[in-house]
Amino acid sequence: MNADTVFPRLARLWSGTWRLILVLFIGLAAFALTYGMIVMDALPDGPHDAELGLRILADLALGVIAIALYPFRHRAPLLLSILIVASTAVSMLATGAALFALVSLSTRRRVREIIPVAVLSTMSNVVVEMTLPQNEASPLWLSALMSALVTAALVLTGLYIGGRRQLHIALREQVDSERRERTAHVEQARASERTRIAREMHDTLAHRLSLVSLHAGALEVRTDLSREQITQTAGTVRENARLAGEELREILGILRDPAGGPADSSRMLQPSLRNLEELRAESERAGNPVDLTVESQVAPLWDEPSETLSRTVFRVIQEAVTNARKHAPHSRVSIRVHGQPGEHLILTISNPIRAARAGDIENAAGVESGEATLLSAPASGLGLVGLAERVRLVGGTLEVSSPANGSFALTVLFPWKT
Repeated sequence: MNADTVFPRLARLWSGTWRLILVLFIGLAAFALTYGMIVMDALPDGPHDAELGLRILADLALGVIAIALYPFRHRAPLLLSILIVASTAVSMLATGAALFALVSLSTRRRVREIIPVAVLSTMSNVVVEMTLPQNEASPLWLSALMSALVTAALVLTGLYIGGRRQLHIALREQVDSERRERTAHVEQARASERTRIAREMHDTLAHRLSLVSLHAGALEVRTDLSREQITQTAGTVRENARLAGEELREILGILRDPAGGPADSSRMLQPSLRNLEELRAESERAGNPVDLTVESQVAPLWDEPSETLSRTVFRVIQEAVTNARKHAPHSRVSIRVHGQPGEHLILTISNPIRAARAGDIENAAGVESGEATLLSAPASGLGLVGLAERVRLVGGTLEVSSPANGSFALTVLFPWKT
């Protein structure tokens, strides 16, 4: 049993104990004061002594019963409060239990329960005042007024305590609700970040694996390569496989611990147009040359793009080059950047649609070729779907078309201020 469990139990135990001690103290004080004054008044001897003795016994019996019922008041608040308060019509020992029972009932802030018990408390105090064997009894109206004032004070005290409790509960529920909302917001942010990382994983690894597949296909279909050419092609396969493995480990490391990713993973996960030349060089080495044309009217936005635009355009070009390498190996990819300043930036990417020929392997293996068929990388069919979603998230649109001249075209339109 740990401290978090022990201390609340001790607090609840003490909360009930001090109330019971105070109930006993008030009851005993009222009992001693009342009957002490009666004895000091020196009532005549005779039958009054026997009557007083029976009165004291009845007072003690009802007082003990009221005090015994008090700890169970929460199980049946209205019924037990009525019984405890009614006992004060005879018992002074029950005074403490009646006071606390009335306050406890008032904390529930239910008018239908408070009014009848308050009236009963007032009447019980008047009855006990009028029936005690005293030489000088107070006027009935004065007893009723004092009893009503005491009862009203007790009820107001209970209402105040009940209001404070409800306010505390409401504040605690508000804090819990805000904590749950904050936790849900954090979880949503984590899920969004993991989705973004998964998208980056597809873009990065698809690019690397397409290079591996392309060069491995060259080794598979070419049987007339020299040892030096085989070594060079195998080295390209090994290097891209190594890079793909490193990038995969980096991404998985961030998924396990988003706050403790590798120091150099930010460049890989947040690509920009500054790395476009490296992408073009890799495509050139794989045999897919890239022609980039940037028209003068969009040069200001292209030269100093926002981080979002830079990242998205890079991924669009990377996916287009990867798709061209898969479906049209060693074909030339043409990229044209144009648009309307202040309105749209348009990215048009096209490449021929044709089956690869064995002669295409010359760029990859560096030799003359004969007749053969090159096996291209397998397509997932989800690259353009993910690309369209990425473009949509920045407010752009993506269109795919296959013109009659036998080429594949990708047109992406971005807002000018992306």
